[in-house]
Amino acid sequence: MPAARLLVALGVVVAAVVLFVVLRPGDDEGPAPAATPPVAEPVETGTEPAETVTEPAEEPEPAEPELPTLSIVIRNGLPEGGIQRITVRRDDEVRVVVRSDAPDELHLHGYDIERAVGPGAPAQMRFRATVAGVFELETHRRHVVIGELEVRP
Repeated sequence: MPAARLLVALGVVVAAVVLFVVLRPGDDEGPAPAATPPVAEPVETGTEPAETVTEPAEEPEPAEPELPTLSIVIRNGLPEGGIQRITVRRDDEVRVVVRSDAPDELHLHGYDIERAVGPGAPAQMRFRATVAGVFELETHRRHVVIGELEVRP
């Protein structure tokens, strides 16, 4: 039996040493990091590397300012929503766009601008408002006022 006691005592000592190594306080290191592969050295080819030239980015052209626009749609000879009006200041650039379901001629009084209009062929006027006042835009066939342009000083 003394040999059995000796084996049990030896087993207890071995278990204590293993537990001490595994559970010893202050040992917060994890497992050893894996070895990193070596970095390949560049191979000389006898030629110089190409020089990279970066072109400066092109500046976008400034957007054209939004023009005051008088938009009118004519149906059955009358402006949809009634007479359309726009007010601008003298020397403002103005745009007028008219669409119609029937062919006609348009006339902007005071500026004496005339344009044809018809289905699929909108009339467009673009001009500088140089004369102050209130000016009517009318159709020639029916003599209907479809719009007013007010130009303030």
